[in-house]
Amino acid sequence: MQNIKEEDYNSIIENMKWSFSRLNSLDTCPHMWKLTYLDHEEGVSNSFADFGTFAHEILEKYAKGEAEIYELASMYEEEYNKAVPLPFPPNKYVSLADKYYEAGLNYFENFEGFGDYEIVQAEKELEFTVDKYKVTGYIDLLLKDKDGNFHIFDHKSSTVKSAKSDKAKEYWKQMYLYSIAIYQEYGVYPVKLHINAFKEGKIYTIDFDIEEIEKVKKWVVDTIEILKKEREFLPKSNSFFCKFVCSYRNSCEYVPQQY
Repeated sequence: MQNIKEEDYNSIIENMKWSFSRLNSLDTCPHMWKLTYLDHEEGVSNSFADFGTFAHEILEKYAKGEAEIYELASMYEEEYNKAVPLPFPPNKYVSLADKYYEAGLNYFENFEGFGDYEIVQAEKELEFTVDKYKVTGYIDLLLKDKDGNFHIFDHKSSTVKSAKSDKAKEYWKQMYLYSIAIYQEYGVYPVKLHINAFKEGKIYTIDFDIEEIEKVKKWVVDTIEILKKEREFLPKSNSFFCKFVCSYRNSCEYVPQQY
């Protein structure tokens, strides 16, 4: 851990404002975590992230009343090349560039809104606490049903496959974390959590489980405790992620030379 004194590192961790990505990315790659949050290295984007961000922006405009439903597909077509300029990784079976573009276009051409819900807020900014730690985040959509119950609705560009898949479990954890903020602000938890897997054209839904709240709180505290003891920040190698997804793929010394 070069250029950071021991006492300074401890202070950084103790006073850091946490987020789901800041916590979850440690498991993805400790070295990436160090480059991002300790070294503050400037990274680069990737085609998957740009695609997801672009679709999020269109959905946000609709949710905030800044775009009509009939405008979304045209907006997607007209702005796509500028919003998603980077090449997708090679694939011997399919053109990922075509696959992602067509999936997004199909979604917006058939988009019918968010169901019979009241939109409480789109891109709701969160500031809350877990134990003694400050946590921040954004909810894509906070909805309310006709009975006045809250629902968290999160847009995701990844392939989820099922409500019980590993990817879905990661997203549920994120929404359970955000549910703590809803409780701290409104005094109630949401009744359901929803993943809008827009590339798949599917919505996955689960009933809220209060037992998961203590689990996610423990995960937050345990992850921070791991970071307090971490000193080496060794890479967790994954050839595809390192070569095509990681923000430091053009500069990291651990990126595999062959894929």
